[in-house]
Amino acid sequence: MLLFPIVGLFLQQRSRGTPVSGELICEKAKFFYAQIVGNEDFKGSAGWLQKFKKRFGIRQLSISGEKLS
Repeated sequence: MLLFPIVGLFLQQRSRGTPVSGELICEKAKFFYAQIVGNEDFKGSAGWLQKFKKRFGIRQLSISGEKLS
């Protein structure tokens, strides 16, 4: 499934303290889609990104140690 490599990449980068932008997530989603499906029809729109982040509970937090209450 396309989403699992992207989630894995996100978690790996965040655990290293590396910021992950929405642009990077969309770029990697396009790459994985092309590799898995074999074509480049995937657009990675702002709507797709918003739904992806909501589905996996991804929120914009400071990397410097900000914690959720």
